[in-house]
Amino acid sequence: MNKDILISVLLPVYRVNTDYLHECIQSLVTQTYSKFELLVLYEPSENDGIRECISSFNDERIKIVETNLKRWTLPASLNVGLRVAKGKYMARMDADDIALPRRFELQLDYMEKHPDIAVLGGSTQYTSGKSHDVGALMTSEERAIRLLFRNDGVAHPTAFFRTDFFRNNNLWYLEDKGGAEDYYLWSQVVICGGRIDCLKDKVLKYRIHDEQIVRRMANKIPELVNEVRIIQVKRYAELTDDEIQCFLDWDYSKEYNHSADQIGKIFNRIIEGNGIRNLYEPKTLKKVFIERWFSYAMTQIKEYHKWDLIRSSFFWKSFYPVNMLYILKHMIYKYLK
Repeated sequence: MNKDILISVLLPVYRVNTDYLHECIQSLVTQTYSKFELLVLYEPSENDGIRECISSFNDERIKIVETNLKRWTLPASLNVGLRVAKGKYMARMDADDIALPRRFELQLDYMEKHPDIAVLGGSTQYTSGKSHDVGALMTSEERAIRLLFRNDGVAHPTAFFRTDFFRNNNLWYLEDKGGAEDYYLWSQVVICGGRIDCLKDKVLKYRIHDEQIVRRMANKIPELVNEVRIIQVKRYAELTDDEIQCFLDWDYSKEYNHSADQIGKIFNRIIEGNGIRNLYEPKTLKKVFIERWFSYAMTQIKEYHKWDLIRSSFFWKSFYPVNMLYILKHMIYKYLK
């Protein structure tokens, strides 16, 4: 591996707990791969103690970039970093998380060996000790298809970007998508033909606390997520407003009140559109749809005692025999253990 490749680390900092920030920076300056610039995207705030915290590290790789935004948002701050980054790669980091020691080494090595990958994530471990393997067992194509239903790109603070891909395709964070900015960005990456992958290796300790941005924006996130889902489904097929609403209501957080035939017809429209537009391998698309259908059907049974989806003739006829194989191999133990 070439040890002279520069990585630009994008670290947005705004009203963060300085103890968390110190742990975060300490985890970065002690990485096993040392050729990086740490861009601290700092939005000044009175008496926040952040400058003092950063200055306590005598490390020339740390560069404070004052964002001076009229209205601070995470995506706006990250766009400042995208503009000034000098590295061949960019690495995302949140100021309240902890990078595991080999994070940059592992991600750089993978990206150098796989030039077709635009964005690479990694598995995470909560600071409580629990592991979370975000999409590590999916293929890149499966991950792209699953963006139809939810944010299954990569865990945002683990993201490792290929800089040229972003600049050549004029990709930026959409600044009014705070709370779903990563979902929107992954959506644009796959639309531009980029591939997203994820390491099985754990690269980050993820901290959960009450002041997280995602918690502060919880009320806005569903609306923003639906905007991205609409962008995604329109890649496959032109749907009516009623059909789009039926598709958006396929949401794991609530009871589904449309018929299985209605959503089945929409799935068929997407499958047909994929065949016409040649977006993804048809077998892979069907595999993802089987997973989503069965998983959602089981949620409806467990939470709302509704059996319509699992009894649906569409499910059994459209995906047989693949659905039976999937259920037997992957799902029964998960839901009945």
